[in-house]
Amino acid sequence: MDAEERYDLARELGPQGRRRVDSLLAEMNAEDAAKDPEAENAQRVEAAKKAARDLSKKLNFDALKEMSNEERVGLVAELGPAFAVSALIVGTCYWTLTASSSSS
Repeated sequence: MDAEERYDLARELGPQGRRRVDSLLAEMNAEDAAKDPEAENAQRVEAAKKAARDLSKKLNFDALKEMSNEERVGLVAELGPAFAVSALIVGTCYWTLTASSSSS
């Protein structure tokens, strides 16, 4: 619909018709806005599930055993600082427990 047709339609509808069209368009826009977050949320959840599946493949014991030290360091860097801190805490606890049990 070109501009002239829209203008003619607006003149035919009059003020009441234009208000009704505006309210209908506003409702349609509100419905679209309500649907978008749901779709985005579903996409984020699906992406998170895929990332978790990929990560679980990398983090099984056999895969870690077959990795070189450089690959493990790369994996730790990919996982982020929280994983590195967690691995450091576990390593420190292991070292403390094995050092104290060998002293006894």
